[in-house]
Amino acid sequence: MRRWLAIGALAGFASSSYCMPAKSAEPPLRAQSRAIVLNAAFALKAADEVCAEKVMSLPVEDAKMLAIKCIAAIEEGRDALVAAESILDSWDEGQAGKMYCAAKDGIEALQHVATVLKRAGVSVPSEIDDAVAVAGWISHLCADKR
Repeated sequence: MRRWLAIGALAGFASSSYCMPAKSAEPPLRAQSRAIVLNAAFALKAADEVCAEKVMSLPVEDAKMLAIKCIAAIEEGRDALVAAESILDSWDEGQAGKMYCAAKDGIEALQHVATVLKRAGVSVPSEIDDAVAVAGWISHLCADKR
């Protein structure tokens, strides 16, 4: 009899919620979308740091030109990613297309910064190239749902 109680107790424990995977607080699409936006934001921050570092090493006129190009692209990227984050914060799955469009715009601005840096002879960090690679993946999800 004890054996059956032990087996029953083990079976009950195995089927309890303790053995089940934890449920995400966010729907999977929202969590994936947030990861894309955060990855792009971290890459944009890295691009800003690389731009600043390069600007500090250049003669004044060259530094001014590079700074203007970097600032314009970084601000454009930041504004687009803030818009994407705003859509994420008030999540509605019907808004996912708009969020992807905003994220794509942010990543394209990041790509512009990467191009500016490469033309200035700067080796672009891998996190920037990785984030830029996502732009092609999410462009079809955008489908111009602005």
